[in-house]
Amino acid sequence: MGKFSGLRNLVQTGEVVQTLEASGATFQQEPASVDEALQQAIAPELEVSVNQVLPAEWKLYYEEAKVLSLMESIRQLGQIDAVAVVRLPDGKFQALSGNHRLEAVKRLGDRPLRVKVFDLSPDMALDIAIASNAQRSDPAPLELVHLILSSLSTKLEIPQDEVIRWFHRFSNDTQNVLSSKEWGIITDTFAAVCPFSPSTFRVDYLPLLSLPEPVLNAVKTGALTDHTKAKAIAKLRHDPDAMEALLQEAIANPLLSVREISERVKQEKPPREPAVWQQVGEVERRIKSNRAALQDPRVRGKIEKAIAAFERKIDEILGK
Repeated sequence: MGKFSGLRNLVQTGEVVQTLEASGATFQQEPASVDEALQQAIAPELEVSVNQVLPAEWKLYYEEAKVLSLMESIRQLGQIDAVAVVRLPDGKFQALSGNHRLEAVKRLGDRPLRVKVFDLSPDMALDIAIASNAQRSDPAPLELVHLILSSLSTKLEIPQDEVIRWFHRFSNDTQNVLSSKEWGIITDTFAAVCPFSPSTFRVDYLPLLSLPEPVLNAVKTGALTDHTKAKAIAKLRHDPDAMEALLQEAIANPLLSVREISERVKQEKPPREPAVWQQVGEVERRIKSNRAALQDPRVRGKIEKAIAAFERKIDEILGK
């Protein structure tokens, strides 16, 4: 099975079953979703120390009410469902699904944890986690961003910040990027496990990584579940008090629409554009005005290296 062929249209179909079957799991009935597939799959089960199981790297936050509810259920009834895991090279395990259940058991103390072990490569495990998240009625958008970037980082064998730059290169130099091997891997991944395109990811999801801290925390904790509202509120970052007030109102009133939030943002006095933006804009204008020079791979390569160094320096200055 090719790296992507077994996952083609995973979100829309039941091909996750074939992928898990290829890893040695069996099924008694056809599951209706990726989460059901992981729960219903018959695979080797073990009882291990909870300290031997690591949470998924992409798991950024937990719904406190869900963890507390699971803790009470486990106290009274014991652990009913196993945590789906993959085995790591060092002999430990990493959660594939059931991260809230894992967190609940950890909080209850050092006790045995029942796990269901799937023999999956790291990139395949990430793809299944992406599909599971994207398929839910209330996906966690920020976790989905980290999942996708982690998966592409593994497949492309480059750091996540370099993955992000490929999306920006696509918007600025579409023709050359489209013919690259790297972009082929990116588009194959999205076709396999995402219900949206790489362009949608760049425009609608990547900006979540640069949300102001209060808005980012609201998204992380699930207090604000609509990422389009989060991006609209973030436009008030120049006025922290106004941003905080609108954020709290959006949290308290889920019926407040994106359109209403955007109208409120427009009513605020826009900030005066700092001189630094003019300098950045001038550099961008100079690069775009020399399209002929950009056709030279050596020139383009030097510019890309200079931009990468600039981005790293800005991240260092801003403490990111």
